[in-house]
Amino acid sequence: MHMGLQFVLIHGAWHHAGHWDKVIQELERAGHKAYAPTLLGNEPGALRINYSLKERTQHLREDIVRRNLTDFVLVAHSAGGPYAQELAQLEPHRIRQLVFLSAFILKDGECIRKFCLDNRLGIPKNERVDRSPENFLFPSKLPLEWWHKAFAHSVDPETRKALHATLVSQGGQAFADCHDFKAFYELKVPITYIHITNDILPGLPGMKNGEGWHPGFSSRLGTNFKVVKMDGDHEVMLTAPTSLARTLVEASECQPQTILKKVDALEYQDPTILKKVEATEFQPQTILKKLDSCEYHGPTILKKVESSEFEPQSIIKQLVD
Repeated sequence: MHMGLQFVLIHGAWHHAGHWDKVIQELERAGHKAYAPTLLGNEPGALRINYSLKERTQHLREDIVRRNLTDFVLVAHSAGGPYAQELAQLEPHRIRQLVFLSAFILKDGECIRKFCLDNRLGIPKNERVDRSPENFLFPSKLPLEWWHKAFAHSVDPETRKALHATLVSQGGQAFADCHDFKAFYELKVPITYIHITNDILPGLPGMKNGEGWHPGFSSRLGTNFKVVKMDGDHEVMLTAPTSLARTLVEASECQPQTILKKVDALEYQDPTILKKVEATEFQPQTILKKLDSCEYHGPTILKKVESSEFEPQSIIKQLVD
């Protein structure tokens, strides 16, 4: 029985699935599974790059259904955020958790385009997107120096140049589409927002001291979400894949349903344990509070749960004492 997590990783603008390769390797090394699709039009060398948000999301949905992926953690980076929002509306029963990684979170009827036309993204003047809805395109290739300053400032010049060369042309039609996200804000799927503390992309709503993504976008989730922090720049899947993989696992394992699933695993079949977890005195949020404390980090507790050192009857005691 596979006891690890299943991740689906959605990339952002100018990216493709291959940019998640090192993160996937780290996740698999830790005993998890991961799949990264390429959004329609972002395939390296694609002849057509402009597709609507609806077309891209439908293509993504069909891919996930065809692969019969269920009970997965859906991770969305940057401009991949709205695709995760839409997919969650369409297939909520397949998703165990949403994780937004420095991602756009759109309000109902909103589009990413609004954050580009007044240059909130800080794109150099001669590289800004076209203001015409009929010909709305992001720069096909971002200037290296600007990309370095805004996205990948944590790596050396040689690495930066090599990474920049892997970016793809980015069509902007999907980012001009205003979409209905009413259902997203009614979902009961657990949500985590990963706040990359050194992500200094300028000019986003709520921007203050380099914190445009959080709380600029994360605050749109209301109060029912978890924030996990990590160091790095905007391109952490390329510049800090090991750290990102570890953070994704941490962000996912600290959810109540993950703890309960671990306790309910075949090797720990004990109705008494589950009854204790579900009892009033042992509510999931109590367990989470312990997991979030300095003394009880999520991965440490799960390791204890899986080890032979602790008998099933002791698991809850270890969690809540």
